[in-house]
Amino acid sequence: MKFNEQGIPFSLDYQDTYYSVSGPVEESKYVFIQANQLEHRWQDKNFTIAEIGFGFGMNFLTSCHAWLTNRRNRHQLHYISFEKHPVSKDDMLQCHKNLGIESDLSSMLCENYPLPVRGFHRIHLNQQNIYLTLIHGDALEYLPEASFEADCWYLDGFSPSKNQELWSQDIAHEVYRLTRPGGTFSTYSAASQVKNNFRKAGFSINKHPGFHNKREMLTGICDKKQQKPDFHHREKSWFNIPSVPVKEKQITIIGAGLAGICIAAAMARRNWHVTVIDKHPHPAREGSGNKNAILMPRLSIDHDTQSQITLSGYLYSLGYFQTIKKLIPDFHWQQCGAIQIPRDQKQQQRMRQLIEQENIPDDLLRPVDKEQIKILCGCDCADDGWYIPLAGWTAPEQICHNLLDIYKDNIEFIGNREVSSIDDHNNGWSVLDKQNHEISMSRYLVIANASNATEFRQTRWCRIFPKRGQVTYLSKTSSNIHPLKIICSDAYITPEIEDQYVLGASFITADRSLEVRESEHRDNIARVKKMIPSFEPDNSETIDGRAAIRAVSQDRLPIVGPVAKADEFYQQFAEAAQGATHMRYGSPVYYRGLYVATAFGSRGLAWIPLCAEIMAGMINDEPLPVGKSLINSIHPNRYLMKNLISQKF
Repeated sequence: MKFNEQGIPFSLDYQDTYYSVSGPVEESKYVFIQANQLEHRWQDKNFTIAEIGFGFGMNFLTSCHAWLTNRRNRHQLHYISFEKHPVSKDDMLQCHKNLGIESDLSSMLCENYPLPVRGFHRIHLNQQNIYLTLIHGDALEYLPEASFEADCWYLDGFSPSKNQELWSQDIAHEVYRLTRPGGTFSTYSAASQVKNNFRKAGFSINKHPGFHNKREMLTGICDKKQQKPDFHHREKSWFNIPSVPVKEKQITIIGAGLAGICIAAAMARRNWHVTVIDKHPHPAREGSGNKNAILMPRLSIDHDTQSQITLSGYLYSLGYFQTIKKLIPDFHWQQCGAIQIPRDQKQQQRMRQLIEQENIPDDLLRPVDKEQIKILCGCDCADDGWYIPLAGWTAPEQICHNLLDIYKDNIEFIGNREVSSIDDHNNGWSVLDKQNHEISMSRYLVIANASNATEFRQTRWCRIFPKRGQVTYLSKTSSNIHPLKIICSDAYITPEIEDQYVLGASFITADRSLEVRESEHRDNIARVKKMIPSFEPDNSETIDGRAAIRAVSQDRLPIVGPVAKADEFYQQFAEAAQGATHMRYGSPVYYRGLYVATAFGSRGLAWIPLCAEIMAGMINDEPLPVGKSLINSIHPNRYLMKNLISQKF
C-alpha cells in the first residue's frame, strides 16, 4: 500500500485506489448512506450494517457520524465489516489525516484498532452504543461463519475487474443469506457480473446515477421468503439460538463471580436492569477471589478450538481492561508482558513451526533466547521461550467491584442469599431459597455459579467437574529472584504484587476442599524452579496462599448459551444423533429466557469478558462477536447431543 499524490491510499496488490479522488467522504455518503436511505430507515430501532471491504474505516466513520447526528442513546448500531488485508494503525492514522477526517470517532477507532490477526474482533465505541465487529480474513472463508441479519450492506471492495472473487456468485449468495427480508445493498459498481450474480442470489436490482462523473451504480432489495422451519442434518439445527422478542429489560443472574458480574455489566451497558444474587455477602468470594489472575493467549499449530477461543478472548480482554482503566484509573491492570517457557521439546518444536509458518505480529508473540529473557525480566530461565508483550495480570475481585460501580444505576447486588431452586411460570423465572421464599423474579435468568450450575433441575445434565486450585504467596524478602514479567510454563510466577510474588497453581480433580496445603506449596515452588533453576526461596519464612474451586467441562471449553429442555431434545434429535441425513430437523425447545454460563476453568480472564458479550448478544438478539463454529463449540447443547450419541442420559 502507498499514498498517491492526492493522499488517497492505493493498493499495490490490486492496483486500485481505496477511494475516489473526487471526494471520498462525499462518495461514501452518496453511495452508501443515501442510496440505502439510512437516515430514514434507522430511526428509532437497532440497526445492523454489514460491509465487504473495511479498508481505512471511511464508510464506518461516515456512518457513525450520521448515526450520532440525532443522538440515539436507546438504540444500537452494529457495524460488521470483512477485510482480507487489514491496514496498519499508522497507515490508518495517516489516511485520516490526509483526508481531513480526524475526529473523536477516528481517534476511538485507531486507539482500539485490533492487531492484524485473522478472525472476529469486537470493538466498542464507548458511550455511543456503537459496536464494530471487524473480521480479518477472506470473505469467502468468513461469510459462512457469520450468522447475523443485516439491514443493509455496503459492497465496497476493489473493482470487479481487479478482484473478481469478491463479486462472485458465492459471495452474492452469502450476502443474501445474511440479509433480513427487505434489507438492501448498495455499491459504486454497475458491472454486469455484479448485477447478474446478486439478481440470481435473490435481490431485486436497481440502477442509479453514479457519484460525480461515474455513470451508474447499483442498489438491491432482498426478496426473501419465510425461512423453512426445518433443517438438513448438516445445518446442525440443535445449535440454533432462540430469537425471543425483548419485552421487559429485566434479568437475574445467579452467581457474583467474574462471570456473573461481567454478564451483568454487558446487560447493563444495553440498559437492562440486572439483579445479581450470591450466597456470599460480597462479590468474588470463590474462584474469582484470588489475589490476581494472568491474561495470556494460547496458540496452537493446528488452531484447535480452545486456542481459537482463547486468542479471541485474549484480544477482546485487552480492550476490555483498558476501558475499565480509563473509567477507573486506580484499576490494577498491569500489562507487564509475559515470558512463556516450553514444557518440553515437543511444545518448543510446535511453537517454532507455528512462528515460521504464520505471519504472527510481534505484538502478539515473538521468540526470545535466554539472554533476551534475562534482559526482559531479570531472571535466568532454563530454556529459550516466547515473549508476549501485551500480556498482564489483574485482580478479578477488583474487576467485579469496579464494574458494579460503573453500572451501579442498573445493577442490584443481593448477597447472603443461597439459591435452592428456580421455577418458570408465565411471568418469568422465580429464584427461590431453601425456605421456598422468592429472592427475585424476572423474565430472563442466567445461571453463572460455576460448578454449582448443575444443582438445578433444568441444568442437571451439564457435564461440569470441580477442579481444586491452590496459589502460593511468596513474600518479596523470602525470594532470591525478582521477575519483572510473568514467567510461565506448567506453572507461573508473577511480578511483585503488594510485596509478594504469586505462584500457581495446582489443578486437582474431584477435590472441593479449601484447605491450604503445604504439599501444594512445595509443588508450585518445584514447578517454578523447573523454569528458573536458580529459584531458591527462603524456607524459614511462613508461606501463605489460597485455594479455590474451578469449574471445568469435559472438553475443557466454556458452557455458554440458552438452556434446552433435555427430554424434548433427546426425543427430537434421536435420529440426528445416529447420523440420519435423510430427515429434516427443527430448532430445539428451550426454556424461555433461561441461560447458563459456566466452566471457565483457569482461563477466566481470557474467556469471561468475551463470553459475557456473547451471552448479552444472544439474549438481546444481536450480531455475535465470534463465528458460528466457536458459538457451537461452547453451546450447552453440545452435551445434550453427546449424551444422545453415547446414550448416557
